[in-house]
Amino acid sequence: MTDTSRDTQNAAQQPYENGELASDQAIENAALAGAAAVQRLVAERNELRNRLAGQQSELSALRSVNEDLRRRLYAIHQHYVEMAKRVVGDLEQVDGTIREVAQEAFDSTPKWEDKARPASLAQRLADADAPDRAHGPNGAAQS
Repeated sequence: MTDTSRDTQNAAQQPYENGELASDQAIENAALAGAAAVQRLVAERNELRNRLAGQQSELSALRSVNEDLRRRLYAIHQHYVEMAKRVVGDLEQVDGTIREVAQEAFDSTPKWEDKARPASLAQRLADADAPDRAHGPNGAAQS
């Protein structure tokens, strides 16, 4: 009986030891999987930090370029405004000169040459057209 009781005890202890062994193995596997997951998370975090640093550097460079372009556009705008002012000034001088020449020509035109002026010419054409209206389309007098 002592032999059978020992065999029974050994048989009873062996599954317990195997279960304990399986339980320890599962805990170890879970710990290793957890450690691997933590390592992956740390690697992803480091990768994201590196990407963020790169993007911040790129953003800083783009802001610098943007500021340079803004300064250039402002300089172009100022140059355009100055040029436009000069052109307007030149056009005003040309207009003034044309007005002076036209006024001098008008003032120096003798009275007998009034018909040479555009307003007189328009009036002459209107006067010349008036008799035709009085006669009708085929030249006959209308009543």
